[in-house]
Amino acid sequence: MTAKSPTNVYLARQALAEREREDGELHRTIRELFEAWHVVAHADSTAKHANAVRRIMEQHLLSRCGESQVRAFKGDHLRGCVRNMFDVDKYATGLAFHSCTSTM
Repeated sequence: MTAKSPTNVYLARQALAEREREDGELHRTIRELFEAWHVVAHADSTAKHANAVRRIMEQHLLSRCGESQVRAFKGDHLRGCVRNMFDVDKYATGLAFHSCTSTM
C-alpha cells in the first residue's frame, strides 16, 4: 500500500473542486451566467457601453431563453437570435450580440 503524498492529495482535491464547479455551472440559468459575466466583463467599460450590452442581451436572448439552464442551451438558440436580427436588417446589433455571446 502506498501512502498518498500531500501534493497528490492537493491535486486530487483541486481536480474534484474544478469538476464540482463545472457541474454547478451547467445547472445555472442563462440569466445567472449573463449576470456573472456582465459584472466582470464590463467592470472597466463606460456605463453607456455596459447598459447597451445589457439592453441587447435582454431584448434578444434573456427575454427568450434567460431561464433555460446552460446545459440545455444549444448553439442553435444563438444562431436563431442572430438570424432574427439579420432578417430585420439589424446587422450591427447582430454582430454586437455575436461578439458578446462569444466571450461569455
